[in-house]
Amino acid sequence: MTHDPRSYLLDRFLADASTLRTRAAELAAAPPRHGPDAAASERMARACDDVVSRLRALPDDVAGQVAGLEALAPALRALSEQASDPFVRSVYGGAATRVGDIATQEREAMLDGDDDPIDDLALDDDEPFSDDELDDEELPS
Repeated sequence: MTHDPRSYLLDRFLADASTLRTRAAELAAAPPRHGPDAAASERMARACDDVVSRLRALPDDVAGQVAGLEALAPALRALSEQASDPFVRSVYGGAATRVGDIATQEREAMLDGDDDPIDDLALDDDEPFSDDELDDEELPS
């Protein structure tokens, strides 16, 4: 396995936070455009940082990571439900879904004996957070 689940998710959310901070800087220097403004982008980046810190707290062994991810997904879902900011809510909700999906794939792989479940992902995860991932119906304009 090239990546363990924690490393895979850390890479993803670190990239998302970086992209959001770049967006925030660009928006602060330019007229508004579709999607979150600079302040909202920074709040979203801080939510990504929170997810990263929670991922870093997971154990080093893959079995421990999977168990930790299985516990983390509902905790992130609860943070999403508690967030008053719709942009932050979308970060935590998306993180809960992604973490839950990875935990499920890893658990299934452990049971099936697949040693490369992360490498087998055929998702569009090569790209960090983008405006296309925002659900316009849930977010203010």
